[in-house]
Amino acid sequence: MSCAWALAELPGAVQLLKLAETPAQDAFLAFVKTLRSSDPRLPTRCAGWTVHELTAHLTAGSAEIADLVELEISGAPPRPTRDFEEREAPYRALAPKKLRRELFRQALRASIAIERLSRAGRGRRVTFTGALLDAPALVLHSESELVLHRWDIVGNDGVSVRALSDPRFAAHAATTVAAMRPNVFPPRAGERKTIILRSPGTTDIAVTGGSITTIRPAPQDAAHPIVECHPATRTVLLWGRHPGPGLPEPAGDSEALAAVTAMLRPDPARRTRSWGPTISGGQRPPGLPGDAGHRVRQV
Repeated sequence: MSCAWALAELPGAVQLLKLAETPAQDAFLAFVKTLRSSDPRLPTRCAGWTVHELTAHLTAGSAEIADLVELEISGAPPRPTRDFEEREAPYRALAPKKLRRELFRQALRASIAIERLSRAGRGRRVTFTGALLDAPALVLHSESELVLHRWDIVGNDGVSVRALSDPRFAAHAATTVAAMRPNVFPPRAGERKTIILRSPGTTDIAVTGGSITTIRPAPQDAAHPIVECHPATRTVLLWGRHPGPGLPEPAGDSEALAAVTAMLRPDPARRTRSWGPTISGGQRPPGLPGDAGHRVRQV
């Protein structure tokens, strides 16, 4: 939309979001602040992804949401959600400064489109990666992406730990994201059993192994082994990350801990870019000195 393009060109435009009160603005501003102080060539906690590539991922996701919502509002026929590679490649090709500007433009487009969807009437939804999402679900998904991928860049600082402790993000992963098709979680598998991940004051989440690991809200009467987690630790684990220093380790029976860790750990033999950002099994951001044999594609 033209207003998004015009606003993006204004001096200090990112700070204007504080006045606009756009959806997920706190998460967006935190990500942008981190982005401005990060070398775009550096590897992140996503295996094989640089800061620049994660920025392209978020930019392309915002653009895709804006496109799909605009089609819905206009009454045009819907189209399938494009896969990661198709929608991200043009943004990865941009110079870092141009990509940052484009991130702002597309985030504004998505914010405006979602706001229009929310005003179009109750029940208006769009199909995004196979899941029907209304305006609040789209906002939550955008916020979750920003929070998670900021953590991928900086790790367990105070901002990330506070944000990831919000129980909405674990619930979002176990419901909305788990329903997306094709599966957007990294390829992972494990023993055919169910382990409950529990955080205080929130809904339990059941993790079930097999040829593909699945996650879902746990039934209240579920009689399965329980692993206790700090809320931020649980969110990080559900997304296939290792909590690392600064977050409490999950606690429980050693067998249950080993099983759920294996279920949620991405399988390196099945990792592919089409699954989106994934994480290596170690605590060190992949590609940093000491990670022998890891290759990060430079931009």
